[in-house]
Formats: sequence, structure tokens, C-alpha cells
Amino acid sequence: MAMCREEQEMKLAEWIFVWMIAIFDMCFFWHFREDASAWEINPIVLLIFENIGFWGVITLKTIGLIFAMIISKYRPLITHFAFFTYLFLKQLSRSRLFAF
Repeated sequence: MAMCREEQEMKLAEWIFVWMIAIFDMCFFWHFREDASAWEINPIVLLIFENIGFWGVITLKTIGLIFAMIISKYRPLITHFAFFTYLFLKQLSRSRLFAF
């Protein structure tokens, strides 16, 4: 399932925008890190910030963005795998082997 050139350019522009917002968010967090507990609403980020520090938060956000990029690239493959796994398990549950 190949994308045409316009779709590839649009996807690239979207990811550039997402990374720009993420970098802005990281800069904002750095600038106001002393009061992070007052304005940050994500409890996982606060927990990591209190235990590991700023670089732990940056690492968490970067890993999250990279994971999102991977999922967006391989979504059709993942969707088909999940669908066929669902069909297999549904058929398996209907068999007499697992009937109660």
C-alpha cells in the first residue's frame, strides 16, 4: 500500500508540526520546571520528574513520539494482524474444544 507523493509530503509536514509542538512543550517544561507540580496534570510525568528529573521527562516524551511514529507507519500491518488474531480467537472460542 504505497502512498503517493502528496500523501508522503503531507505526512512529513504533520510530523514536523508534531515535533515542533513537542519541542516547544519540552522548552516550556524546562523554563517552568520549578513549578511543574502546579501546572502539569499528567501524573506519570510528575512521578518521573520527581524521581528521575527533567531528562527523564524528556526521555519519556521522546520515546512516546517515536512509538507514535512507528505505529503510524505500520498501522495497516498491525490492524490486519489484530483483525486476523480476533477472527482466530473467535473461531477458537466457537469450537468444541473450548465449549463449556
